[in-house]
Amino acid sequence: MEVGVNIVEAPDAWDVALYMEFASRADLDAYQTHPSHLEIKQLVGPMRAARGQADFELLAGGQSQTDRTFDSPETTRVAQEWCSQETT
Repeated sequence: MEVGVNIVEAPDAWDVALYMEFASRADLDAYQTHPSHLEIKQLVGPMRAARGQADFELLAGGQSQTDRTFDSPETTRVAQEWCSQETT
C-alpha cells in the first residue's frame, strides 16, 4: 500500500490517495472483509467529507482496461491523452 498526500491546490483535488495492488481478484475480495481493513474504515470514515474509488484489473502484459481500443479513433486518442497526462 502507498499513501500519497495531495501536492496541488485545486478546488476539486483530493487531500489523500491510497494505492494498493493485489495479486488476484480473490485477494482484493478478501481484503474488503479483513478485520484490519474494517477497523481503519471505522477510524477514517467519520473524518472524511467524501471518497472515491477505482478498482481495475491489469490485462496480460500489464495493460489496464484504459489501454484497450475504444469504439472510434477519436475516442481512443482522447482516452490515451487523458490517461497519459502528468499531474504537476
